[in-house]
Amino acid sequence: MNFLQHQWYYQIQGQLHITGRKGCIFGVWTDHKHPLKVEYILKRHDFWQNKMEQKLKSFFMNCILPELVDPRHVRGMPLREPAYILEAIKNKKQNKKELKIKQN
Repeated sequence: MNFLQHQWYYQIQGQLHITGRKGCIFGVWTDHKHPLKVEYILKRHDFWQNKMEQKLKSFFMNCILPELVDPRHVRGMPLREPAYILEAIKNKKQNKKELKIKQN
């Protein structure tokens, strides 16, 4: 399993950064032959800075903060969805379609 590309790796790096821990033991159930895969994952400051920090700041500034300051949800209005989020949703759907086609 390539942890650097997996969503869990992003979650782990975020949790390590926020909690101030240096590393963690990550365990995942794989299959019956090798029922448990265990890895020790170290906090990587470069990964946080290059892959996560700017995206999280952007999400907070463009999505969370505006809703805190001027809530639309409580007024029955649609939530703000910046173009980059709509594009990511579109790409994810397209990737799922392509994967389904390859599997058939």
